[in-house]
Amino acid sequence: GPILGNMFSLFILTNFGGGAVGPPSPGSVFAFYMMTPPDSMVVNSIAYFGSMAISFAVTGLILKFAKQPEENAAPDAATGSTAAPVKIIPQSAAGKHGALNKIAFACDAGMGSSAMGVSILKTRLQKAGLFTDIGHYPRSD
Repeated sequence: GPILGNMFSLFILTNFGGGAVGPPSPGSVFAFYMMTPPDSMVVNSIAYFGSMAISFAVTGLILKFAKQPEENAAPDAATGSTAAPVKIIPQSAAGKHGALNKIAFACDAGMGSSAMGVSILKTRLQKAGLFTDIGHYPRSD
């Protein structure tokens, strides 16, 4: 989905003279419009929102048609969901490497996808009764 959205955006920006005068870092729409020259505002808006719509639509279709039905899945009493439960090995079942004491998520900047991954995993582990130290860290060279 995001690849097709980026292809659309690059096609529009290249063929209709859009673009920015500097990098729209950290990648927010506000930074994007701050770096957009006034004569490229319409082209950049079409590229930005068109790309967003295409990414959303394609990803939605992929998720809709790639979803496999669970066999004999009983709905969860609390949520009504039929999703398969996440199987987490308790700390008491330590293998040959010992108990799980710490989980580290690392990425280039240490604040985007790794922070989201930490939050999701921490919530799942707490629901399972496990309180492992989890953190996100920037990649160091």
